Amino acid sequence: MVLLVVAMMTVGGGAALAAVTGGPVDSAGVIHGCISNHSFRGTHTLVLQDVGTNCPGSTTAITWNQTGRAGPAGPAGPTGLTGPAGPAGPAGPMGLTGLTGPAGPAGPAGPQGPAGPGLTGVGTDTQKASAGSGAPCTIGDVMLSASQLQANGMPADGQLLPISDYTALFSLIRTTYGGDGVTNFALPNLTGLAPDHMTYSICVTGGYYPTAS
Repeated sequence: MVLLVVAMMTVGGGAALAAVTGGPVDSAGVIHGCISNHSFRGTHTLVLQDVGTNCPGSTTAITWNQTGRAGPAGPAGPTGLTGPAGPAGPAGPMGLTGLTGPAGPAGPAGPQGPAGPGLTGVGTDTQKASAGSGAPCTIGDVMLSASQLQANGMPADGQLLPISDYTALFSLIRTTYGGDGVTNFALPNLTGLAPDHMTYSICVTGGYYPTAS
């Protein structure tokens, strides 16, 4: 067995003097060597060892340049933006109508329109009461309050709520009124339907959960 001394370093601080590749490097790129068990004036001798051979006495086999285990997969990134619509295809032969393209993404909700005829006394200065608590209620029930300060429950004004905090209510209304259904969901927005100066609120917690009769 032939040992080739190719590097000398100071353990705990020092500089590598040389480095080579060849017999000491295996197919995976891992470098094999032997380091002396005893130091001389604060240094240890390091030699590169051919793959498959044993280190001599008074030395310890070491390897480096090994690839560590892969870390856990990172979280999924957000969904990318919808790309622009592609160009229209050519007309079919003999005047035939081409295939219908895919539906485009839904546009944003438009502004709320004015109250229709016959709805006088509705939708003016509404939903001003803040969330509060009162008599026990059934989760999901909508209540009308004349108070301008606090209502029993949470104002039904379309606000988003975290699913983790309102799991019982989410199990009843899901994403009927909006939200992504993953982290949040929306309350119904009754701002334009409440009588003047009143507040529609919805029972969100602390009440009774509805059950089938």
